[in-house]
Amino acid sequence: VFEGIRLGDVTGNWTAPLGRHNEDYFVDNPMVAVGPDEIIKLPIYLPNNVEIEGIDLTIQYDPEVFSLIGYSNRNSILEESTYPTILNEETSGLFKLVSYANSTPIYDNGLLGYIKFKVVSQTTAHSTISMVEMEVNEIPEGGFLIVDGIDSGNISRGFDFQIIAVPDVFALNQNYPNPFNPSTNIQFDLPNEGEVIIQIYDLKGNLIEDLINGNKKAGYHQLKWDGSNQASGMYFIRMIADNGNYIK
Repeated sequence: VFEGIRLGDVTGNWTAPLGRHNEDYFVDNPMVAVGPDEIIKLPIYLPNNVEIEGIDLTIQYDPEVFSLIGYSNRNSILEESTYPTILNEETSGLFKLVSYANSTPIYDNGLLGYIKFKVVSQTTAHSTISMVEMEVNEIPEGGFLIVDGIDSGNISRGFDFQIIAVPDVFALNQNYPNPFNPSTNIQFDLPNEGEVIIQIYDLKGNLIEDLINGNKKAGYHQLKWDGSNQASGMYFIRMIADNGNYIK
């Protein structure tokens, strides 16, 4: 018969805590759009009150997309003097954190710190940062805290990132298909956020339609023009951005 006795348990009536892993907190990985060289700060969160004797954490990421900056315990409920932290980054793309109380453990919930990354990919890509393991006192517990969007306040086991590369120059690209019937795709590149106007003209120089007239973020963009209500013929696309005129 195996019997576990906790150090300092004089009466012998202490029982091991049951798992507190509450699935109600957890949601699917949120999708987040980021750009090259952007800094990502992921909060590690413990939703339930528990006596924190030790924490084991493993995070997986793609080193060709993200560069690990490290761990920060700023605003953490864990005092650095009580919870010394050991970091292991020996395996590329795998980050391990271990922290155990060296004195009386606290009973609390809340922020355990942040893991920081930098986006190093300079091309459009999709990549996930996932929490392979998070255990408190060898029991699965906690995860990434979502701080924005519809799932704000919930916990996830990862984030799906869409890396959106930013072009070097303004450009209005050739529409496709061309010729077209009845619609065509128009692609344009914006290295900076700003006001953009995209219009359709006929051969006589008459304005046929305003497709865009407003602020657009930097990046690669695409829209569709449906010309089914127009007569057959040749049309021009005009883009005005950053005080420049671009025509196709």
